[in-house]
Amino acid sequence: MYTELRELLYDAEEHYLQSQEIDKLRQNVQSLKERLAIYKALRDREREIFQNVANQLEKELNPQEVEQLPKAIRQWATILRYLAMGMLLNSHEFIQRRILEWITPVIEAHSRLSLDRQTYQALKSELKNLFPEKQWQILQPFLLQVEQTMLRSDETK
Repeated sequence: MYTELRELLYDAEEHYLQSQEIDKLRQNVQSLKERLAIYKALRDREREIFQNVANQLEKELNPQEVEQLPKAIRQWATILRYLAMGMLLNSHEFIQRRILEWITPVIEAHSRLSLDRQTYQALKSELKNLFPEKQWQILQPFLLQVEQTMLRSDETK
C-alpha cells in the first residue's frame, strides 16, 4: 500500500493527479481506514482473543500440551502483532521478513508443531468470529501466509 501511495505522491509533484490516479488514492485511503480499524480491534481485544483461544485449547489438549500452552500463546500473540502491522501496511514482505524468517525454526526447535497448528486454528476461528466478513477478507491472507509456511515446514521433515 505505501509503495502505491508513495508513487502517487511522487506523481503529484510532477503534475496534478488525473481522475484515475485520484480514484486509486481514494481507494488506498479507504483501505487504510479499514485496516486501521482492524488493527485497533486486534490491539484492544488481544487479551480477550487469546484468553478465548487458551480456554478452547485447554479443553482439547493433552496435559503435556497444556503445560506448553502459555509459551505458545505468548509466541502467537507476538505473531499476531506482526501480522497486524503487516496487514496495516498491506505488506506481505513485512510478514516474510519479520515473522516467517524466525517462526519456522522456533516451532521446529520446540517440537510444538502440533500445538502450534491447533493454536493457529483456534486463533483463526476466533478472529473469523470477531470480524465482519469484509474485515476478515483483509486479514485472512496474512494469516494464510503463516499457515502456508508452517505447512511447508512440516512437509520438509
